[in-house]
Amino acid sequence: MLDAQESERRRIAESLHNGLNQLLYATKLHLEQLVSPTPTTVFTEGKKKAMALLSDAISQGRTLSHQLMPTALESFGLKAALKSICHDLNSSKLHLSCSVSAFAPISKSLELALYRMAQELANNVVKHADATQAHLHLVERDGWLELHADDNGRGFDPKRARSQGMGLNALRDRVKLLGGELEILSSPEHGTQISVRIPRTALETD
Repeated sequence: MLDAQESERRRIAESLHNGLNQLLYATKLHLEQLVSPTPTTVFTEGKKKAMALLSDAISQGRTLSHQLMPTALESFGLKAALKSICHDLNSSKLHLSCSVSAFAPISKSLELALYRMAQELANNVVKHADATQAHLHLVERDGWLELHADDNGRGFDPKRARSQGMGLNALRDRVKLLGGELEILSSPEHGTQISVRIPRTALETD
């Protein structure tokens, strides 16, 4: 659990350093060039670039805030929150779809745990799969909540992934802590199917 927490802290630190901080630094450089006297065209172009960089910084800050505290989950529930993950990560290169079957209410803690696992699975697809099509699906069967992630990407050797990390070790830790099961089916050039099964009674409170 501590390893998973440290991994999450490193991810946040990298997002701040490589994303938000670099955008703010680039904005600072552009603003420093707008010293008087500055030709009108140069000033207008510099201001335009600085504003665009600040808009990107605001967007990244919003994304990071959403990852730390998923407002969609708090306000609209797990189904909407999972769909928001797919919506946010959709791009011209990757069509990421999401479906959630109806199931009885579960604890808020378990909802958050499932959201984080879905987030991890989706991010792995974006970062490593090189896929054009992917799908997240959550369903309840026989007292288990099953979270499935499928993609048509490059695939990998699950045994090598265990030693190299690839973002799956934190997922394994989460599943183990919840008394669940994790299954990975993948091979190079044949896509990946990952299934997480968590007992719906996990993290129940009185």
